[in-house]
Amino acid sequence: MDAIFIASGYGVRRGAKLDKVANIDIAPTIARLLGVVLPTAKGKTIPLE
Repeated sequence: MDAIFIASGYGVRRGAKLDKVANIDIAPTIARLLGVVLPTAKGKTIPLE
């Protein structure tokens, strides 16, 4: 099953297109945008800039 991921705002490049995104990468990505560290997160940050 595939889901839709949309991000907008500070730290997100306008018009960026991503390949498939793993669900485990969402939390580390949002944490980074909020300036929060998740040291035990298993996913990786999605490059949005």
